[in-house]
Amino acid sequence: MKTRMNFFRKTTAALLSTVVIVCMLPAIVMAAGKNYTSATNVTFGVNYTGEITDSNRVEWYKIVLPSAGRITVNAEANICRVYYNFFQGERAETQLLNKDVSWNSQTYWSSYTYQERYAAGTYYFRVTKDSNYDYYGEFNVTFSFESSGESFVEQIGGTNNNFSTASNISLNKEYYGQICSNDTADYFKFYLPVDTTVEIPAKAYLTRVYFLVFNAEYQELYKNEVWSDGAVGYIHPNIKLNLKKGTYYFALNRTSTCDGVYSFKISANIAGWQKDSKGWWYRNNDGSYAAFTWKQIDGKWYYFDLSGYITIGWKNLGGKWYYFDNNGVMQSGWNKISGKWYYFDENGAMHTGWICYCGKWYHTDSNGALQTGWQQLQNKWYYFDGNGAMQTGWISYGGKWYHTDSNGVMQTGWVQLQGKWYYFKSSGVMAANEWVGYYYLQADGSMR
Repeated sequence: MKTRMNFFRKTTAALLSTVVIVCMLPAIVMAAGKNYTSATNVTFGVNYTGEITDSNRVEWYKIVLPSAGRITVNAEANICRVYYNFFQGERAETQLLNKDVSWNSQTYWSSYTYQERYAAGTYYFRVTKDSNYDYYGEFNVTFSFESSGESFVEQIGGTNNNFSTASNISLNKEYYGQICSNDTADYFKFYLPVDTTVEIPAKAYLTRVYFLVFNAEYQELYKNEVWSDGAVGYIHPNIKLNLKKGTYYFALNRTSTCDGVYSFKISANIAGWQKDSKGWWYRNNDGSYAAFTWKQIDGKWYYFDLSGYITIGWKNLGGKWYYFDNNGVMQSGWNKISGKWYYFDENGAMHTGWICYCGKWYHTDSNGALQTGWQQLQNKWYYFDGNGAMQTGWISYGGKWYHTDSNGVMQTGWVQLQGKWYYFKSSGVMAANEWVGYYYLQADGSMR
């Protein structure tokens, strides 16, 4: 807490050191902050200290807002009477604040808070003394900023304040903005590809604001001045319109001196299948279309090419093969394609090699085609029936008998089966009614 004696000490020191001050005058004149061109660049959250004297009567600070939002300036001064000014524009051409603040006669300090919403751009804050009096002393000032989270960065004076500069927006997407003294209106342009019902859920943290909807000829289709609900602190009109295919505008206009933030969404169900001369494509609810991507629609998976059309037939994606039917639906499980059977897993990827399906083993070649009959795999022979299922045990093929073990591998040489010995030639054919070495094999192939 500063004292009155502090003030008189400063005054006495200043009078006794006049000569010193005069000698230092050139350096003080050149000090930063004497005018807007040499203003101190502000960093939010930093406390700036300064001093106003007879020879240094003003300090300037430059504030650059990256987006629309609320700026807060907290200032305190050990000066009997101090002036605060706020300007907008690169050359500080427009004054927004001219405030004089006197100190507390008990503490010899004053405090002042300036808080306003502004659009993005350059601003200046100035601290100066009353020119009619020789007040001087120290001051502190801190700047803070809270962004409105606007969807379109708007500069001083507004960027989309009329039909010709309206911001293009997508359907079914949330947008955010701010209405304030130097950005009094926002216009948005959207396109409906079909006749449909449009709903515009909107929230606005303003006391009063106009919501408007226009057609492509700028004819007003909807207008409502709404006030905030004191219970919840914001307004949320339920705008619902039946509109034809075409271009429209949604706008918010400032009423009186009300500032605040808002959000809205142009909600319309326009998603669905579309067909043109090149094929089928799918329009999303925001008006865009799926392209170069997978998309699940009504429980079925589709792949859309770079141009946005469905894929039909075979497609290699990420090193894996997929198959899409004539409707573009991704296939899974067993599918017969051009007379051959292929297996696709639950994610649609084609499998090659061994496949266990419903407790049975199958094998597909390197191209994914199901194999049947005798197949040599890694120098071993296996037999697959007409459905492609691997067989084990006794196999009758071409009027001859063969035997495969529990792993499906064709057996050769002497094999004991159920207590009897059999001999299978190198071709896998069971020997019968013939001698093998010193042993005679009967008609059923068993050794006598």
